[in-house]
Amino acid sequence: MIGHRWLGRRLTETWLTPIRHRRFRTDEVARLTGRNSIFLQPSSTTCNTVPVLLGTMKLMETKQRSVGYFRVIEHASRRPTETHTGLVEAVFDTGVQYGCTVEEAIRLVNKKDLETLNEMVANRFSEFRKDYDFVVVEGYNITNFSEELNNEINMNCANAIGASVVLVSDGRDNSSIAKSDDWRTKLRLLSERLLVLRQQNPDILGVILNRYPNAAPDFDLEKANVEKATKVPILGSIPLDGYLRSIMFRDILEGLGANLVFGEGKAMDVPLLLEDLRIVSERIDTMIDRVENNPLVAIGRSRAELKKLITEQISKEPDHRLPNDRVAEVVRLLHPTFSEDMIIAMVDQIDADRDGFVIESDLEGTPPKFLLITAKDRVDIVLTITSLSATRKYGGVLGGVILSGKSSSEITERTLEAISDTPALKALVKVPILETDLEPLELVDRLEQLPTKVTANSGKVERSIKLFNENVNTGKLLSGVQNPLEHISVKMFLHQVSSLARQKEAHIVVPEVNDDRILLAADEVRRRQLARLTLLGDVDAINLRIASLGLQSRDVEIVDPHKSHKFDEYAEIFDKSLYRQTTPKEIAGEALLDPYWYGAMMVKNGDADGFVGGINRPTRGTILSSRKLMLKPGRDLTSVFFMCLDKEVLIYADCALNANPDSTLLSEIAVRASDVAEQVGLRPRVAMLSYATGDSNKGPEIEKVTAAAKLARKKRPKVPIFGPTQYDAAVNPSVARTKVKGENYGVAGRANVLIFPDLNTGNNTYKAVQQSTKATAIGPLVLGMDHLVADLPRGATIQDVVNTIAITSALADK
Repeated sequence: MIGHRWLGRRLTETWLTPIRHRRFRTDEVARLTGRNSIFLQPSSTTCNTVPVLLGTMKLMETKQRSVGYFRVIEHASRRPTETHTGLVEAVFDTGVQYGCTVEEAIRLVNKKDLETLNEMVANRFSEFRKDYDFVVVEGYNITNFSEELNNEINMNCANAIGASVVLVSDGRDNSSIAKSDDWRTKLRLLSERLLVLRQQNPDILGVILNRYPNAAPDFDLEKANVEKATKVPILGSIPLDGYLRSIMFRDILEGLGANLVFGEGKAMDVPLLLEDLRIVSERIDTMIDRVENNPLVAIGRSRAELKKLITEQISKEPDHRLPNDRVAEVVRLLHPTFSEDMIIAMVDQIDADRDGFVIESDLEGTPPKFLLITAKDRVDIVLTITSLSATRKYGGVLGGVILSGKSSSEITERTLEAISDTPALKALVKVPILETDLEPLELVDRLEQLPTKVTANSGKVERSIKLFNENVNTGKLLSGVQNPLEHISVKMFLHQVSSLARQKEAHIVVPEVNDDRILLAADEVRRRQLARLTLLGDVDAINLRIASLGLQSRDVEIVDPHKSHKFDEYAEIFDKSLYRQTTPKEIAGEALLDPYWYGAMMVKNGDADGFVGGINRPTRGTILSSRKLMLKPGRDLTSVFFMCLDKEVLIYADCALNANPDSTLLSEIAVRASDVAEQVGLRPRVAMLSYATGDSNKGPEIEKVTAAAKLARKKRPKVPIFGPTQYDAAVNPSVARTKVKGENYGVAGRANVLIFPDLNTGNNTYKAVQQSTKATAIGPLVLGMDHLVADLPRGATIQDVVNTIAITSALADK
């Protein structure tokens, strides 16, 4: 059933259907960009995240209408039952998706092309999350990649999709990264890892520990030390659990590539205890020599917890030995032709060699059925197992047998053949038996490396969820992932802008083509399908230059205003666009030969959706034509910059156009900037800046900002707006706690939209931040006209041009 569902409707639609671009509705923005996702990051390549994954999925299923599962990287070539995507789909009957395959990731990393890897994952995620109210994302650590590289890949992806990160640390992790079996050492290593990860992604919600000794006397103290050192909360610790640590015999058979001697049906799916269990078979060299060609039965003794579990079912004797009369009964059962004297001799010999094999365990609690490992030439143990497994006492604790070693035994082979050929004897074998050439000690090491799988139809699913609910602070976890997004990472912002641009498919006109930066950027825009582009200029000259740069002009329209079939039409209506002022047609015709005027006319006439220019003109010259053609009487222009800082994106306004706005215009600047913030998926928190915070000072400029803040709150009553405030109190929580007194509408220390009181302050501030921090400033984006116009800085890079075209396309009113 799982396999059929894996190839069924949901997977076909989600994984195999090509990405379709569709129009973007403004009311969808919050759903597409809000922090309605969580990123579970495994601490190493062998970290067990399954209980956390299942628990988180179940938790969110109870809080959201629809929950999807997305894995950053997945083994697409594996069977669904062997992957987390297959497990989640089978258990929760929901949609699943992955960002890329392991093979694709390795290929891109080898090419040192992490950017393409990140974009591939982000694109898949963006398309997938549209259909769900919440998405649980899980990272993936590729074997043989360094810890640093795996961290970089996963944290980049978490940043790109804007998900809060929960690190999962495994106390039984046996990877080389873990370095030690001691849980205290693992916690200290966890502290070091968290300090590194916080530099790559400051949005780490917390840590969930899995398979740690919660009952250890100093465990709580060591946990507190981690929290104190890293400032990252530990959300819970799921204890080591015997049932979850078990493995199915079928998985052992497949994992070892061994040969199955006996075994079928339910016996193959009985959980077997492996971790912390050492099962060693030692030879009794003299036994077979003393009893010629006769099978022997040797019963070993058990120790620690397992000794108590097994031997109490066998005997109440102090030394936990199986009484000799029971040994004799076993021999009689299998070999009724043996004489009593022979049986007595065999039992006496066995009694002299009681330490024939030993089972050791330091497991706390009651384990599932245990597994025996014995050498192939120990026919005595094989016979004991085949008989005792049929009894109620022994069959209840014994789950399987592995015959190990390269040396074979003819007597063992003949005995197993005799059992197989005799229906009555074969019916006695209630446990599966397999054989392998691995020596016992090597076999134990291999067994410990096998993954303890959780399958959809096993009790481990319910057990995992139960342990998660009992040991994880789910309230704290929920509070960190369901809040609206107030701050957005640069990668997420740029990805979201690109995603919205592809959905919008806006038509953007670019009037300057005599600069290679424009042509190179246009080629990237074309390849990434960020917009439909029209370049204005001499068609032959532009095509020649595109070819010389090794680019393609496919899917990019090139229009020469001199030869355009729209030229006369634009000239006829040109004068009507200038506020009904009479303009001679010949002047209009001359103006339209300027690509800036022609491009603005395209937008004005509805032949394009947005305008991007200015790479070789000052701002005033860039927006002159657009302002004349598209600004309605009585309206003012305002502008916003998107400041892409190291770890977040802020919106600055107005830093380009209005020299000294009054309180009314300043309030409009704030309102438009907050509207833009919502369009790109931010919950705006608007700070109206001044040289004083609150009522700490007085003066005309402070009064202007105070009045503007009141007006803005009336226009947008649901948007948190606070002013006057100084910059540091607006963005720094610790400063805000000191400076801000009284009502601040939840803005102080948390602002993401900053409104400057005048052009002198705003323009110099954005340039100072840009130059001092190497931040990227996208803009200005000019607001207030019928259509969007974006101004490129003259020092713009190719990527700046791409980003500006993308955001103009994303926000264009189409």
